[in-house]
Amino acid sequence: MKNQKPILNVAVPTPQRQLFDYVIPDEFIKSDSTELFIPGCRVLIPFGNRNLIGLIVKISQSTDFDLKKLKPIKALIDKEPLVSKILFDFFIWSANYYHHPIGEALLKVFPGNLRKGLPLPKTTTRCWKIDKSYSSDNTKSVKQLDLLRLLNSVDHKTDEFLKACFGRSTISALAKKGLITEFQKSYTKEKVSFPKALKQNPKLLNDEQATVLSKLSIEKFSCSLIDGVTGSGKTEIYLQFAELILKNQRQVFILVPEINLVQQMEAQFSNRFDLEVLTFHSNMTENQRLLNWTKAKNGEAHIIVGTRSSVFVPAFNLGLIIIDEEHDQSYKQQEGFRYSARDLAIQRALDDSIPVLLGSATPSLETIQNCIKNKYQHLFIKKRIGLSQPPKWNFIDLKNQAISNGISEFAETKIKETISNGKQALIFINRRGYAPALFCNSCGWVMDCANCDSRLTLHKAKQKLICHHCEFTTNVPLKCLACDRDSLVPVGMGTERIEEYLKNIFPTIPVFRVDRDSSKKKDFMENLHRKVNGAEPCIIIGTQMMTKGHDFKNITLVLALDTDTELFHPDFKNQERLGQLLTQVAGRGGRGQFPGEIYLQTYNSDHPLLEKLVKDNYASFLEDVSSEREVTLMPPFRHLALIRADSTHSDKVINFLKHVRSITNSIQPQNRSINYIGPLPSMLEKRAGRYRYLFQIRTKNRSQMHLLLKKLTHQMGTIKIPSSVRWSVDVDPVEL
Repeated sequence: MKNQKPILNVAVPTPQRQLFDYVIPDEFIKSDSTELFIPGCRVLIPFGNRNLIGLIVKISQSTDFDLKKLKPIKALIDKEPLVSKILFDFFIWSANYYHHPIGEALLKVFPGNLRKGLPLPKTTTRCWKIDKSYSSDNTKSVKQLDLLRLLNSVDHKTDEFLKACFGRSTISALAKKGLITEFQKSYTKEKVSFPKALKQNPKLLNDEQATVLSKLSIEKFSCSLIDGVTGSGKTEIYLQFAELILKNQRQVFILVPEINLVQQMEAQFSNRFDLEVLTFHSNMTENQRLLNWTKAKNGEAHIIVGTRSSVFVPAFNLGLIIIDEEHDQSYKQQEGFRYSARDLAIQRALDDSIPVLLGSATPSLETIQNCIKNKYQHLFIKKRIGLSQPPKWNFIDLKNQAISNGISEFAETKIKETISNGKQALIFINRRGYAPALFCNSCGWVMDCANCDSRLTLHKAKQKLICHHCEFTTNVPLKCLACDRDSLVPVGMGTERIEEYLKNIFPTIPVFRVDRDSSKKKDFMENLHRKVNGAEPCIIIGTQMMTKGHDFKNITLVLALDTDTELFHPDFKNQERLGQLLTQVAGRGGRGQFPGEIYLQTYNSDHPLLEKLVKDNYASFLEDVSSEREVTLMPPFRHLALIRADSTHSDKVINFLKHVRSITNSIQPQNRSINYIGPLPSMLEKRAGRYRYLFQIRTKNRSQMHLLLKKLTHQMGTIKIPSSVRWSVDVDPVEL
């Protein structure tokens, strides 16, 4: 109905896929202050019998509901929007693209303290002013006199500004003489005289690097893939292109796929630029996340390095987004709001008309297809920097080898040769723990997880059995729980067992284990880099955490122990991921002056894909994967969305998805351009006590997919769903 008073359309953090209508309290209308209510501001609202924090999304002049029944908001929290209109519109676009409940999505992109209704922290900056006893007779330095003359003509200048223009030593000298005084002031942005803000000079680029840099433009939106082999110096291109952006007083965002890579990238940018570099990731406290979020918004931070959630961090004047290891599936959020940070970063760059760089030695098939379609610029670096050469690939055919604790006789010999030559070896096995199963030799019983369709992994160091899917933990039994015999044995290999075995063989050689368990220790990765870069012989055992970003100069041998497990995994992207993992881990070897070798332990050395990878290269391997994906009509040759559902009762979730399929078919019957499959069980059907199934939708074009999902989610909101059933939409999934 029409209304003279504005109606606030508010996003509320609930699973309901709609905005909720509220009215402005009378006191604001009487004081003619309704203009304070702006999209992007938080409000405290009554919702049922609770008070919640909501976000104003729109302001309307009409409502579909009885005006008398609409409740007024309880409080206006913000006097101005938390973020710019263009960024807030990007948040809304993101929620709509992934078909997630808008209230949950919009509130999720803000730091936790803002979702609780806390105010933005007041940030201050260090400033300098002339002391009242100032006298130019106390110095003869030209730089010091210039600084004093500047401060004599203005009230004050920020430390950042003076440091960039005159240098830290000049400021310190005047402070010691008592001629200038430091104080803290509420932050206001000043332009930085950037040419003096370099801590170290850029490295000399080789011809390939220089060609790539010359093809990058700072002027407008462009998406460029830097397809460079491991060790080719992609980071140096990031640094030098970022310098061009920073000289224009614009900010740079760098996304990395994992927390353990944040510190390394932060150090590289901090070592190069005498500017504020901040980080943003889930291991920070809520207070620190909000402080860094605010500094980025205000422009205090010039460079922001973070994991996938950083794609939503506001900026004062964003000029560049860099996505390192763009292929990594960690950029895809797998629970709740299932967004892809890589894809959203590209959309954000488009909205802001700024360049975005994708970097990888093993680009994703989706990105390569976008290059083929000329949507992205494809730039190559085919040679490593300096004198280092790409590693030599080899097979270890396990059909002809004796194996002990997962390591073949030949592999053990190669490790001994490497150590005796004073070099370092990297052992790759993508399985943490001691053994993936505890088995009874007498009756064949295996210790399974009571909550999942999986076995419990033995963690010998903790003397615990742990489920890697739901984190259920129990003590290791002394006897078989089925036959009561003392005949339990660990079966299979994990990082702990390999570590134990190699420490027994090499008692005087340092053996480092790198997995999710060991890396929880404070400063673990920093200490590892310091020890390994000491150049003494050592052995590193690592999961996929070791496959990217690490630059160890003395690793000459890389062993991949468990190639076959990944090779025959049924997920549609797994062969692509295997090629990426093996190529990335191979790239850790031979990065210094000594050549490197990688050996793949396998029973399938004649597998066509492995032969492509070993005898040709990753690009050739990906062509074969691409052909198979095209024949099977899977992404990127079709657009894929999943309706995921789970319940404590398998029959309820199956029946629910059958109903979803019937609704979908009534909206759009199957035809040549649209295909439905399911309900199907997930790869791991039961997890954490819930049965998980999915319904698959494949379409020929993207707009067809989104139109269907919009109608489907609307109709699903009108049907009665069993209380035990939870469901979600997964657009562009990276795994089934």
